[in-house]
Amino acid sequence: GTFDDYLEQFLLFGYVSLFSCVYPLAAVLVVLNNITEVYSDAFKMCHVFKRPFSEPAANIGVWQ
Repeated sequence: GTFDDYLEQFLLFGYVSLFSCVYPLAAVLVVLNNITEVYSDAFKMCHVFKRPFSEPAANIGVWQ
């Protein structure tokens, strides 16, 4: 789901906050990773989790 995607972004922000003083290039790498992650999540939402097409019916069945 989308909650796991947001949680992953939040964890990456935490890692950058903790370790940017040790490895300053980590912030640039995480930004590149986040851009890639946003595009892959957008693709996933638009193409993988699409609503299926409904099948036409002649009537409403049992509810008549």
